[in-house]
Amino acid sequence: MAPAPNLLPKTTKFGMERFLNVRNASGPSISPKGDEVVYLTNVSGVNQVWKNQVVGGYPEQLTFFDDRVHEVHWSPRGDAILFTKDQGGNERTQLYVMDPNGETIQALTTDPKVVNNFGDFSRDGSQICYSNNARVERFFDLYVMDLVSKQPKRLLSDDANYYCVNFSPDGRYVLANRERNNYDNDLFLVDTQSGAATQLTPHKGDVLYNFGAWLPDGSGFYLASNQDRDKMNLAFYDVRAKQLKFVEDSPQEIDDETGISMDRGGKYLFYAWNDNGSSSVRIRDLKTNKVDIFRGLPKGTVGAGSFSADGTRVAFDYNSPAINSDVWTLDLKSNRASQITHSTRAGIPSDAFVQPQVITYPTFDGKQVPAFLYLPKDAAKDGKLAAIVYVHGGPEAQERADFSAVLQYFINRGYAVLAPNVRGSTGYGREYTHADDYRKRMDAVKDVAFAHEYLKNSGYVDPKKIVVMGGSYGGFMTLAEVTMNPDLWAAGVDIVGIANWTTFFKNTGAWRRENRAAEYGDPDKDPEFMKSISPINYVNQIKAPLFVIAGANDPRVPPQEAEQIVAAVKAKGIPVESITFPDEGHGMAKRANRIKGYGAIADFLDKYIK
Repeated sequence: MAPAPNLLPKTTKFGMERFLNVRNASGPSISPKGDEVVYLTNVSGVNQVWKNQVVGGYPEQLTFFDDRVHEVHWSPRGDAILFTKDQGGNERTQLYVMDPNGETIQALTTDPKVVNNFGDFSRDGSQICYSNNARVERFFDLYVMDLVSKQPKRLLSDDANYYCVNFSPDGRYVLANRERNNYDNDLFLVDTQSGAATQLTPHKGDVLYNFGAWLPDGSGFYLASNQDRDKMNLAFYDVRAKQLKFVEDSPQEIDDETGISMDRGGKYLFYAWNDNGSSSVRIRDLKTNKVDIFRGLPKGTVGAGSFSADGTRVAFDYNSPAINSDVWTLDLKSNRASQITHSTRAGIPSDAFVQPQVITYPTFDGKQVPAFLYLPKDAAKDGKLAAIVYVHGGPEAQERADFSAVLQYFINRGYAVLAPNVRGSTGYGREYTHADDYRKRMDAVKDVAFAHEYLKNSGYVDPKKIVVMGGSYGGFMTLAEVTMNPDLWAAGVDIVGIANWTTFFKNTGAWRRENRAAEYGDPDKDPEFMKSISPINYVNQIKAPLFVIAGANDPRVPPQEAEQIVAAVKAKGIPVESITFPDEGHGMAKRANRIKGYGAIADFLDKYIK
């Protein structure tokens, strides 16, 4: 008998809107009993709090805001859930608590001008620690709040930025982070009763001390540090001896997305090594010091672990370049992982998503730049492909083995994509991260130019059809490339990028200026150099069409950056298109805006490239 004919032809190409309807779930927090998990998902169009049974059951939406929720945490008591939210992407986050069914929501902080950063619950669930910039916009002070009285108590304040890492197991102390910049911080132990603060990590030069997973007896905590070494490695800090000792001497860094977490009983440590942008998850048995490497999922990235109270389960999020993000749990007795959420792929078959090749390419000074290379399914070495060089933000960040619906759309559309980790990226050690500091900024710009050279010589790509695209710092790199290396690029796409370092420092959030000056330089101290690396001053050289996206509420890169570059390019007579979203901040968070913005970018590139 002949098979029945297909009623519909098989589709292998999908539009931008379809790709942007791929959902994700992330940031889980498991209930103390270990039977439920709360998490964030964009099923409704923007991240909201949802709840799911660990075994069986159905997902239940708990919050219903127009604006995205940033994070969610289950109280150790199990009687409350804390989450944070801003308005319109302005990043002035407020703290809220609700009951586990989402019936009652109460704001813990209410000043819309203040940024609140949540830290931790005390282990008995009676207090939280957090920081905010209510006293002076420029600096963050350390607070605790009793959750019965809802009264805040300021613990630590001066002309510095203090953030809560967590409480000591007995709730008496707060482990606090004094951040100087993205390369340098100190840890303090602050007495919640007297307010006395003890510096734990005096040091010289730039050193990082991240995370803090306490042993149950309060004798010390595990952390990641690059003290006296190039890489961020696992260490233990003995509180009584006031001494840091390294537990591992690893050639790979601790993965800052996975962090370091421990069950309340102090049996297991859950963390990962950063393996060229993938998470190599490790479970360390603290009784035997045996380390098991978790290999139950394809290479990708794993978020922070959340342990059940009895320490038998840990929840985390996982995604890979070809698998959208979902929440999983790992049963530590059986070493079996179970998928809790099942986010839709919008009807796109799994084999339509492309895994990248992990490559390196040579740059101007002989160094090798690590990168992800994505090629369309039918790619041939005929020199005909259009390509996108996609530059991540930061720069203290890393292109990871993450799922990107936008990049997958362009690959499906027939573009090759090269996503480099140019000098200044994290994940490769202190020396590489510092290789673009201040007056070395243009060396990173050269790294992007050599990405063009790599694609030109790959055999796959038409060198006249290479686009540069990026967001935030990647947007600056885009503008630098199209204005300073104008003959290389067929088009540029700048999403919330910096055009003018002088106006950027004038308008960015006050709490960000000192931190960013440590990386980029200070226009007040070195105005001529900052002008010399500002794309706005090279607009007379631009040749490529440009697309610009901005958010009206962006506290990091305010929309004036987009406005001045668009006006200058228009005056030059070069094609330029732009969208400023009135209800967005630093990027596009809401699905309707993402569809409009990235859809317009796709049309723009089709017009000028394809």
